[in-house]
Amino acid sequence: MKYIVITQKNEQFNMSNRTDDDFVGHHNAGRRAMYASNIQGRTIVNAITGITYPGWKVGSLDENRLWKVCDARMRNGSGEPQFYFYDSPEQAMKHRRVTYDQDVIDAWHYRVDRIVAEDHEQ
Repeated sequence: MKYIVITQKNEQFNMSNRTDDDFVGHHNAGRRAMYASNIQGRTIVNAITGITYPGWKVGSLDENRLWKVCDARMRNGSGEPQFYFYDSPEQAMKHRRVTYDQDVIDAWHYRVDRIVAEDHEQ
C-alpha cells in the first residue's frame, strides 16, 4: 500500500481530541473538519464526515478499499501521526486541497475495482 505523507508546515490546525468507539480525533482546519481513524480494531470513519464504514476496522484488509492519508503534522496524544480515510483520492484531493499523481490515482482505482469484482464473485 502506498501512503501519502503530508509534511507541509504552512497550514495551521486547531486540535480537539475526541475519543469514542467510532473515531479518535476531530480536527478543524478552518472550515474543513477532519476525523482521524488511528486505533487498531476500531471502526474506520470518513475523514470529512466522521460517518463510519460499518464493519470496516482500522488495520483490516478493508482499509484497501479506501484512500488512506498519513498526516505527519497532526500528532495524537501519543505523538503518533494521524490517519485519515476517504472514499477516493478525488475526495481527499478536494478536501485537503492537494493534487496526487494521476498514475497513483489510476492504480488505486484499478485495485479497488478488482476488490469489488472479487466481492461480487463470492
